[in-house]
Amino acid sequence: MAIAAHLDQPPGAAVKSRHMRRKLWLPTRGALASGRTTDVLIHNFSATGLLLESPDQLAVGEKIEIDLPHAGATVATVIWTSGQLFGCQFESLLSDAALSAAQLRSAVGQDVNLGMSNP
Repeated sequence: MAIAAHLDQPPGAAVKSRHMRRKLWLPTRGALASGRTTDVLIHNFSATGLLLESPDQLAVGEKIEIDLPHAGATVATVIWTSGQLFGCQFESLLSDAALSAAQLRSAVGQDVNLGMSNP
């Protein structure tokens, strides 16, 4: 079975100072240190971090555990916020296999509604 995919490469991606961000639309759940869970929608990610959307407010410095395909429970720290968008940094680098597995599981082009905006 063939799967169509498109990876966006930002301008200047040849510069190696940042890991390549993969654009996707992956709904999943996140667990906070308080024990509370929240729905999240991952918009893009790289080996070092991700951009997620959540209807719940997350604070800078807050840790969130996200279940990622092939990687399992992965801990990230919120490093910036803007409305319902949160930039997070992983505690450890994701493997290429985990990046590819999440990309394949992505719901890009599917009608998934978690009560959040569609890209």
